[in-house]
Amino acid sequence: IQTPNDYDATDGEFIRVIFVDDNTVCTDTTNISFSVQPSIVVPPQTIEICREDAGSVDLTVYEATISPKEGIFTYTNGAGNVINNPSNVRVANGENIFVNFSSALCDATATYTFQFRDPPTAFAGEDTTICPDTELALNGEGGVSLSWLPHPTLSDTSVANPIVIPLNLTAYYLRVVD
Repeated sequence: IQTPNDYDATDGEFIRVIFVDDNTVCTDTTNISFSVQPSIVVPPQTIEICREDAGSVDLTVYEATISPKEGIFTYTNGAGNVINNPSNVRVANGENIFVNFSSALCDATATYTFQFRDPPTAFAGEDTTICPDTELALNGEGGVSLSWLPHPTLSDTSVANPIVIPLNLTAYYLRVVD
């Protein structure tokens, strides 16, 4: 028997040609079927956490980014210790968590790196006194996006400087997100 030759084919098909030499020229061919597992995609991620919320994170929420979905997830910390409760994990700034995913035939590993961010600082401007039915522009600052409350007397709740015409004593609240 000579060295068999293998030929790639489409999904579900694999061809191996085996040459048999019995001092005459004889060949035999056999087909072996197989299936191709889809590639496992476990993207590495840098996960930003607001420093105020630092403490515990739920790693299982990031499983949705992994494809295919059928398999077993295992998490380990930088020291190689298995994380037994991935829905409540304490992480430190800059810490790496390793995500191992195993399906029936394939395995993959990715790294989640946790970065803490300081919360944004909201500034809604100074307190101001105006006369009734007077228009005033608020001056909000902070974050990447912002929203104002209460909404009925604001010209726009999502801009930094909405126009207001308060009907009586009104406190406006600014929420910023970074």
